[in-house]
Amino acid sequence: INSQLCSQSLTFGYQGVIHEDTLQIGDSIHFNFWIVNQGNSNVDDSININCETFDIMGGSISGMQIGNTYNNGGTIDPGDSIFITITELVTYQSFILGDNIIVIWPALIGPGTSDTSITNIHILDSSLTNLENKNIEENIIIYPNPVIDYFIIHNQLKHPLSSISITDYLGKTIYTKDRTRTQNTIINTNGWKNGTYILKVIIRNKEITKKIFVI
Repeated sequence: INSQLCSQSLTFGYQGVIHEDTLQIGDSIHFNFWIVNQGNSNVDDSININCETFDIMGGSISGMQIGNTYNNGGTIDPGDSIFITITELVTYQSFILGDNIIVIWPALIGPGTSDTSITNIHILDSSLTNLENKNIEENIIIYPNPVIDYFIIHNQLKHPLSSISITDYLGKTIYTKDRTRTQNTIINTNGWKNGTYILKVIIRNKEITKKIFVI
């Protein structure tokens, strides 16, 4: 909205912005709302819909323009409205796992200069497909094995590893690593004694166990 006066006249209607309250990474989120001109003059400008997501502590996750430009070449008379529905993809870049706050406003000049929608959404990690679930162990590849100086955990799935742990033959934990999103995790084995080690990887609450042979 080029005119601050016009942007202050716009509201989301009596229902506000409606969207799902719980989704998984990879799902589509649908925003539905009315843009209503409650001012005394026509709105002849185009309308951009902007969105920003925050964590529950108020930290900004992502600012973005969502949807398209609306009201191109049109006029919204006082009291008139247009209905807008927007579909976007839920990604790790735009949301965090857990509770998120979504702030949406119909203006180019920032929230606070027009009606601003503030809503909550809970994001879950994506679920494995049937094929991934069936072949999950085949999609976590360890090489080289036997190991001389290092080995690589190659994650062919599109999901982060929740944790990695390695124990020796006595059950002593010698390596741990929390959540990792990288496709390849390199583990240095310099200083390890020769022998068999147990690698445990957790992904989507599923535990994968593999033997590592250090020579």
